[in-house]
Amino acid sequence: MLRDCSARIGAKQASPTASPCLTVMRSRAMLPPVVRRRMITNGWRCQSAKENLTVARTTLAVGRLALAAMLACGSLGGWPSIASAAENFKMGVVDPQVVLEKSKAGRRALAMLKQYAAARQKIIAEDEAALRSLEKELKEGEGKLKEAEQQKLQTRFRVKLQNYQRRVQEFNQELAVKQKELVDEYMEKIQGATRKVAERGGYKLVVDKGSDNTIKIVIYHRAAIDLTKNVIKEFDRQNK
Repeated sequence: MLRDCSARIGAKQASPTASPCLTVMRSRAMLPPVVRRRMITNGWRCQSAKENLTVARTTLAVGRLALAAMLACGSLGGWPSIASAAENFKMGVVDPQVVLEKSKAGRRALAMLKQYAAARQKIIAEDEAALRSLEKELKEGEGKLKEAEQQKLQTRFRVKLQNYQRRVQEFNQELAVKQKELVDEYMEKIQGATRKVAERGGYKLVVDKGSDNTIKIVIYHRAAIDLTKNVIKEFDRQNK
């Protein structure tokens, strides 16, 4: 009966545009059965933590490629000839993702983003609890409530479900904007720290080494040319 009621509710509701759930949301297995059925019907799918991390890392990788290109262009401009350049050539690699995750300034920024997401997670959890409570009320009223009362409960459930889906979509968009702002801001700062380390060490070219989780840019390099630790120190010095 509950499933039939849910189907009738879904038939009246226009199917919203498919959208991923809030990055920090729990698995959809934690949601009420009726909510899960509606989300499946509408093409919704909550991303797992692994998928969300992959998205964030891919976003960072775009900035990393830009960093490598800018550093390369800045380094190659002053070469008088290929022969003379080869004699004095020094090349290094850096992992911007490690700089962001292990530097003091980067960890502070990531902690703030996590706190921002947690506050919205709490609101989503409250909405989930309200939906579970209303679902229980619908189930207990099967065969007991008058048709008018049952329809009233169904209407309340439909409105709450619509509000829930809209709030999740809005929070997801807000978090995506915050993530992009953080990546854009810190890639610029990491570029500045990398340039300083390169100039101080006489490096003509510093390349983003990439990672297995994003884009593998550098296939092989000697440990001696990895400037990541030096960039972390310079990054923290510039961003106290």
